[in-house]
Amino acid sequence: MTDDELKKIFHNLKNDLTSMTALLNLHKLYKDSISTEELLNRLYERQIVIATAYEKLYQEGDYPYLNLVVFINELIERAQRSLSNYCRGLQIRKNIENTRLPIKTAASLGQLIVELLSNSCRHAFIGCGSKPEVEFHITTGDGKLVLEYSDNGSGFPEDFEPGSARTLGMQFIKSISRQYGGVPQFEKGTDGHGMSCRIEMNFQA
Repeated sequence: MTDDELKKIFHNLKNDLTSMTALLNLHKLYKDSISTEELLNRLYERQIVIATAYEKLYQEGDYPYLNLVVFINELIERAQRSLSNYCRGLQIRKNIENTRLPIKTAASLGQLIVELLSNSCRHAFIGCGSKPEVEFHITTGDGKLVLEYSDNGSGFPEDFEPGSARTLGMQFIKSISRQYGGVPQFEKGTDGHGMSCRIEMNFQA
């Protein structure tokens, strides 16, 4: 690996760690609605994404690209273990395009998936009375990356509007999406159950 490639790795790693600092800054705005324990858990989840991304980058040796299927599968397995205290027996169905993404894009996508999964496990599946299930699809084409995510949880509260919500989780999802010119589109499920989210982002291969 050349000196220039090493410099770029450290630059990307610095930016990824900055995302954790951004989460801390967001916490200052929402300190009345999120506990210190939850903040630490969310920081741990961010660390899982960063550690998995750079571990796979080292193993594959194809800087700056990651195999998206390998990365996301490993990330989901680790995230499920982390969230097992909140949600047991979770079934995840996924369809991931077999492609390679720059580590910066892959890590940001990983952050979005883990945040959505965390919100489902911490909120949607608590007392919903149904077997917890999540489904997501990732496709790319024409410089676009599309993430489609859904769960069968309890759905959003009746008076909750995802597009204008200012909760910590929603703000974090919006912040990452905006970095790639994306706007998350949330929809409430039928009969007050479940939710879906679609995020279209720009990226360079």
